[in-house]
Order: sequence, then structure tokens, then C-alpha cells
Amino acid sequence: IEEIASALNVPCEVVNTQKHPLLHPGIQGAIKFGSHIVGYFGQAHPRLMRNVGVEREMLFAEFDVSKLLKVMKDV
Repeated sequence: IEEIASALNVPCEVVNTQKHPLLHPGIQGAIKFGSHIVGYFGQAHPRLMRNVGVEREMLFAEFDVSKLLKVMKDV
């Protein structure tokens, strides 16, 4: 992710968030390129884990390519 940001010459940062509904509210972050959030990562929400019958911790990451393309247009 940092290499993509570097290639686009856009600042990249990871910020704490509690906005993604599939992720544990206290164990998640957002990936920002400039002022755009382009992805989320963290531990799956316990309710999701119960619903799918998974007993071990599960990590999740999402990267929105359409938002990345918007960042590329803005550069």
C-alpha cells in the first residue's frame, strides 16, 4: 500500500476508525491516500464470527479500487 501511495506521490496514513460494520469496533483501521479513505482492515466483528461459525480470530482487509482511481485522477 505504501508503495502505491509513493508511486502516486500521495501521502498515505493509517487512522483509527470504528466505521466498518463487519469489523470489531475496537480493532480496526482505515487506509487514507491524501484525504480519501481507500480501504479498511482489522479483526472481524464477533457477531459476524458467530454467524458464520468461526471460532478463531479472523482478520479482514478491504481495498476500494474505484476510490484509488479517484485519487489517481486528483493527482
